[in-house]
Amino acid sequence: MKIRIWKPGERGNPSDRYYYYQFFLRKERYRGILEARNAEQAKQAAQKIWDDEWNRKYDPEPTPPPAQVLFANFVKETYLPWSKVHKGSYDDDVRITLLLTTFFKGRTLAEIKPAMIEQFKMSRIGAGRAPATINRELSVLSKVFTLAVRYEVAEGNPCQSVERFALDNERVRYLTEDEERRLFEAMGDNEQLKDIVTVALHTGMRRGEIFNLKWFDLDFDRGVIHVRKTKTKLNRVVPMNGRVREILDKQKRSSEFVFTSAKTGERLMDVKKAFNTARLQAGIPDFQLRDLRHSCATRLSDCGEELVTVAEILGHTDIRMTKRYSHGMHERKRQALEKLVSFTPRQPHAKNVRKEKRQGVRPTVSN
Repeated sequence: MKIRIWKPGERGNPSDRYYYYQFFLRKERYRGILEARNAEQAKQAAQKIWDDEWNRKYDPEPTPPPAQVLFANFVKETYLPWSKVHKGSYDDDVRITLLLTTFFKGRTLAEIKPAMIEQFKMSRIGAGRAPATINRELSVLSKVFTLAVRYEVAEGNPCQSVERFALDNERVRYLTEDEERRLFEAMGDNEQLKDIVTVALHTGMRRGEIFNLKWFDLDFDRGVIHVRKTKTKLNRVVPMNGRVREILDKQKRSSEFVFTSAKTGERLMDVKKAFNTARLQAGIPDFQLRDLRHSCATRLSDCGEELVTVAEILGHTDIRMTKRYSHGMHERKRQALEKLVSFTPRQPHAKNVRKEKRQGVRPTVSN
């Protein structure tokens, strides 16, 4: 460290009345006048300036805490616009964040702690919601805080300290033939609901993918459906079978969307209420709309289709996600294992047995 001091009027000092200093720190030049009576005071003043600059580097000022932002405001102004651009499950996010903002009404991001999130879990259990549903809601809440941390309006994500419910992800509920017959009888004259259920059973498309279908996505010449705005953000092509082609072709072309709301004439938002009414009337327990997709996959597997083909139809990016539907392979596995019942171990060759006896070795049986 070298601090240069000029006396008043000295060559190199632009002032005739004051001392002048100059030094370099981190390749940056610092200079200026000093109000001092003598050279010793000027040296001490310059030294203090140097110390302040040095300490600013190694002992920076503490970062002020993030501004207090209401949870509901951040969801509305930041998270949902981001979700609409980046997520295929935007409609689900709208529904779930409405639930979250109601529970955390008036709370800032900083006020929401793990204990409060545990209270939310308990309230959802009390409302009779399934653990898988609550986990999805917690995932959205966690994503909100992840985005808030990224935008520097939250110091951390409290969801990281909250445990999710353990789930049996291998459970697959699918529609039996008898249940399907009863369900269609219960749907009565609700033709739109029947059409949506049939399309789901014959294509394996998700509920949102069906509701998002536009006429532009249907290629009747090639007999295919272009599925866009998927959960994985990857487009795919699903062939139409004869039943699906017939259903799609008969829909009214009154909107850009294939399935429209009778009230608004625009995109259909949901049919859960009508579906659950029919399901309960048909006496089908523990079955949801998304299970129609599982039913399609299970039936394809039971028909002997390869898992790779089923995965391509469903839009799975990982074949392991499709293996849960491989019920059709269970019978083939059983038949393979049944062959062991009549299996007879190979007997040792007589010549080898005589040789082993001569050598005093106990004969062994190969298997």
